[in-house]
Amino acid sequence: TCFLGGKSGNVDTLTNTVTGGTFGTIYGGAEAGYAKSVSRDDLKEGDLVFFGCFWDIDHVGIYLSGDRFVHASSSKGVMISPMDNVYWKKRYQGARRY
Repeated sequence: TCFLGGKSGNVDTLTNTVTGGTFGTIYGGAEAGYAKSVSRDDLKEGDLVFFGCFWDIDHVGIYLSGDRFVHASSSKGVMISPMDNVYWKKRYQGARRY
């Protein structure tokens, strides 16, 4: 089930902290046009991974080694999750490299 809306500023805070504030607001794919698209098989540490339903990107994380990503959960804070988790796998929308 996809829930639209409910976007959390935690993701912006996480990515801006990690990148030194170079990304600004990333929701809605605003930054996606300024980066190279990366296939799922070619992900490298530091790539941004986008999640959502249909065409609505509502979550982003930073890819880590071991097929994991770090992201900010509105209920659990900053956490590391596996990319192959059932929930995230079905919501994966793509990745970008800056």
